[in-house]
Amino acid sequence: MSKQQRFLLIVEWALRLIIGGVFLYASFSKIAHPDEFARAIYYYHLLPESLLHLFALYLPWLELVAGLAIVFGPWKSGAEILIILMCMLFIAALLSAVLRDLDISCGCFGKGSHKVGLGLLIQDSFLLLGTAYLRLRTSSVKSLDHSSSV
Repeated sequence: MSKQQRFLLIVEWALRLIIGGVFLYASFSKIAHPDEFARAIYYYHLLPESLLHLFALYLPWLELVAGLAIVFGPWKSGAEILIILMCMLFIAALLSAVLRDLDISCGCFGKGSHKVGLGLLIQDSFLLLGTAYLRLRTSSVKSLDHSSSV
């Protein structure tokens, strides 16, 4: 294994640990306190009340599973896709709140989360870009493995 390959492997593992850790950490408080998370979602004024509690109950479990799967197990590719979709959703919700000048907490990490703003948009954009890099790297490695075995 070349130095460049070793370096890319270290970068990939670091990204997996950081992104997985963020999603795991984000899930814990929301799973423990779904009522608080539902309230945070409500303040965005994007979902009808009929979907609010369903979203507040299931999204944290998706974050938990995706956070674990991007680091461990054979489901890394699925986790990458799921995290990319969640990041896009979070960025859209944050952007909507910023454009409407809402003075709300993001709800990202449960009670006492950060205020919605440019900093969170940048943070979520880095999570999205990091996961997209992992997805592209995973896809290119699989295609190279497949073409070399033919």
